[in-house]
This record gives sequence, C-alpha cells and structure tokens, in this order.
Amino acid sequence: MFGKLTLEAFQHDAVQNGAVFGGLISAIFVVILITYLGRWKWLWREWITSVDPKKIGVMYIVVVLAMFLKGFAD
Repeated sequence: MFGKLTLEAFQHDAVQNGAVFGGLISAIFVVILITYLGRWKWLWREWITSVDPKKIGVMYIVVVLAMFLKGFAD
C-alpha cells in the first residue's frame, strides 16, 4: 500500500527548490531581524496574544498571503 520511499520521491524541479529555499532564507531573515531589533516581547504582547479584532484580521491576512504564495510555488 505505501510502497518504498526512495530519494526519487524528494526530487523536484528548480522552481520548487528555489521557492523552498527562498522561503527558508526569508523566514531566517525575519527571525534575525526581529531578534536584532529586540521586538520579540512587543510582538508577543501586542500582536500574537491580542484579542483586538483588527489585529486578528491583519494576522489572518498575513497567514493567508503566506499560504497563497506557498500554493503558488507548488
């Protein structure tokens, strides 16, 4: 039913590899930037744990755009 998992299952074309590496580099850059600016506490206090509907909507749109870009890359 499951077959044998080989390295051929992980081979993708250059566009998909570029999108994955670009997204990974972008995520690392954002984490480094937030750490450099010292905004982790502010981000946690003001955005991630917020109950403000406008902030929740903005966070939802950011996640939707990220998933849209991921789907476009696939």
